[in-house]
Amino acid sequence: MSLIHYTWEKEKFYTQKNFINNSDKLKIKKDVMKEIKNNNFDNKDSKYQTYPDLHKRLKGSHWDNIKKKINDIIISIGKYNLYRCWANYINVDSKYFLHSHNTALSVVYYIENPHYQYGTYIKKNNKEIIILGYENSIQIFNSNLLHELVFPPKEILKNQPRISLAFDYEKEKNN
Repeated sequence: MSLIHYTWEKEKFYTQKNFINNSDKLKIKKDVMKEIKNNNFDNKDSKYQTYPDLHKRLKGSHWDNIKKKINDIIISIGKYNLYRCWANYINVDSKYFLHSHNTALSVVYYIENPHYQYGTYIKKNNKEIIILGYENSIQIFNSNLLHELVFPPKEILKNQPRISLAFDYEKEKNN
């Protein structure tokens, strides 16, 4: 599937659905669930978030494949380097908030999502948009934008969590 590119409030956004094969997706989900269970980042504001170094620690062809596919897209956008990667597991106990990152680009990969309407909420100039979060899709956007995940209702989260990977990229520094 091809990359969809669009602009909102003079900001560029990129989307690609059916991003990786199902086998890789399931292996990544298994790794993420193990990380959530065993290596949960001690962050009282963002329960069930992993440490932001998954791109360095987790190994296997499934991780190589997703990083390569994302990096190929990032290279087509500009010169950026992968800075950090973490997972979010959203259930009835989770709490997240409107925030931004001090990097150049953010990538969200939706591993599991009860419905695509529970994507990413973005706010700029008192205007709001929700980027749809299709399972097995990615979204790329300016990480300095105020954003947060769209929470599924607790009744839905009781049956299915929302699981995503986040990647932050920094602008490549010239030597």
